[in-house]
Amino acid sequence: MLYSDHSIWDGHSSNSRPARMLHGFLSNRRGDVGASSTVLRLHQLKKADETQLPIYDKTPLKVTSYLHHYQQTIWPLSEGCFDLVTLDLQNPTRVFLVSINDLSPRQPIISAQGTYHLRYQVFAIGFPLLEFTIELNVDGSQHPPCSILP
Repeated sequence: MLYSDHSIWDGHSSNSRPARMLHGFLSNRRGDVGASSTVLRLHQLKKADETQLPIYDKTPLKVTSYLHHYQQTIWPLSEGCFDLVTLDLQNPTRVFLVSINDLSPRQPIISAQGTYHLRYQVFAIGFPLLEFTIELNVDGSQHPPCSILP
């Protein structure tokens, strides 16, 4: 997709660029209450060999398909969706976050091939903290394999 927002990405000259999003769907399996003010952030980034990488942006990530939304209510027995990471299709070894952070140029969180573990945290009013990890294999292709780790 052609993606644009308020920031310029490092290595681009405009705020519009071709990108591929990895979406994360979150389910509210409770039937009696909505998950109000649900936000998601990247909490930890490691290489597969457990080398910890710095994260300079731990702000809320964007709600999928909504302009300027970084939190949502997930209704009972429903799901919501967030943009977990964005692959720069002009240079598919570079992975960015689409977050509330307004620094420009936005720097990639990953800029080299390899296997990475990204740990996310989900917060919602009245719900316990939820954490999950995805494994992303940045292989230079426009369709890098990924999976949820147990």
